[in-house]
Amino acid sequence: MSSRDEASEMHDNPDPAKENGDIDVICEEGDDDEIVEEYNNLDETLDQISSYLDEIEQRNDSLFARLEALLEKNRETRKELEAERLSRENSEAEKDSNSNQTGSS
Repeated sequence: MSSRDEASEMHDNPDPAKENGDIDVICEEGDDDEIVEEYNNLDETLDQISSYLDEIEQRNDSLFARLEALLEKNRETRKELEAERLSRENSEAEKDSNSNQTGSS
């Protein structure tokens, strides 16, 4: 195979690792223990992150439930205040109506 053919073949079939910018890493026998330790540390870190996310989700759910309860209480209070206002307006309107009837007779 000529050098031209080899260059063409390399161009047609690029190494995916090199194409993605990855660097080939040659591991020595002692590196296996370090890699296992790194994976274990990474696994512990991911477990901690998962635990923190679960805690945040629980707090979020609790806050959401409290907020819904507060909004419902606010709606009820607003309805009560509106009912009181309408009752007071009706009562005042009746008084005015009675005083107008008494004053005109």
